[in-house]
Amino acid sequence: MPVRFFVCRRGPGGGMGFAAQMARILRSDRVRLAVAAALVLAAGLGLGGCSRGTEAERAEKDSSRGGLTPVRLQLDWYPQPEHGGFFQALARGYYEQAGLDVELLSGGPRSMVLQKVALGQVTFGLWRSDDVTVAVSRGLPLVCVGAAFQKDPQALMYHAEHPVRGFADLEGRTVMAGAASVWVRLVEKKYGIQVHLTPVTFSIAQFMQDPLLVQQCLVTSEPFQARQAGAEVGTLLVAETGHNPYHAIIANRDWVAANRAVAEAFVRASLRGWRDYLEGDPSAAFAEIARRNPQHNDASMRFSREMIIRESLATGEPGEGGLGHVDRERLSAQAKILEQFGLLERPVSGAELVAEGFPLAAEE
Repeated sequence: MPVRFFVCRRGPGGGMGFAAQMARILRSDRVRLAVAAALVLAAGLGLGGCSRGTEAERAEKDSSRGGLTPVRLQLDWYPQPEHGGFFQALARGYYEQAGLDVELLSGGPRSMVLQKVALGQVTFGLWRSDDVTVAVSRGLPLVCVGAAFQKDPQALMYHAEHPVRGFADLEGRTVMAGAASVWVRLVEKKYGIQVHLTPVTFSIAQFMQDPLLVQQCLVTSEPFQARQAGAEVGTLLVAETGHNPYHAIIANRDWVAANRAVAEAFVRASLRGWRDYLEGDPSAAFAEIARRNPQHNDASMRFSREMIIRESLATGEPGEGGLGHVDRERLSAQAKILEQFGLLERPVSGAELVAEGFPLAAEE
């Protein structure tokens, strides 16, 4: 019996957090057209020069604020606890101490992070490394300078009375998930499951009504909502399929080459914020996140942070490089998977996906 997959989407401020972004269709016409549009615009403007010029003009215009260098980070979604390290660095003054005037820009379903970074409209962006690899294969000059998450928080949520002990158990089950996500293709190939995709726009309401339904989620988000609504749930991390992209901090390749000191200062201050957020008092970040996204309360944010720590999402497992790390060999292996699925326009190596001189080690 084929597995039936449904698309789950959230509106602005939805509790799904990163999940709505992680469910994008890598090969969809919409993504292809968006990337193509960016490439056309880049060709007309001269991408490398545009990037440096845009940031230089902004720096000159905004230099009146105490000599601080302006930096703009485009988030991948609305402010969430999953962005906590960046908000901690902002609220605790770590960016300012590093000589930076950092603006954290709210994301959303039309945030266009890859294109904005490639065109120099923002200094840095936060996005999945598999999508970055696809974009680089299509000509966008993007590089990783670090990572917010070492492990993908995407998971499958199921009702405890009908557990999913492994991906082979999806056979015959109805699954609400992102259509044509890379992990879906991996499951199909590895377990011989024929997936029937049907797009819908439900939240956890359908999950709460159907005890047999399995739903794609963030391990840091939807399980809390379901338990608050009275359901006993379990989760299975999608990373266990073998596809485990970073949530990378990205920049324009030419800009980093010309502004290495600024890039290094931003990454170091961000890693300082992440370490403080995970090991210290997160209340400064929580207050700023709640101010910008009132949907979040203290309980939901504490749950998200607890899961980030428990699942080693930001730090990775021992021996994997630690906070902020991006490994070129791991990126090369991920690129090979994408190439096998025909998602790349050309082969991409991990060496070209990471800026020279990066990643930086998180300071103790």
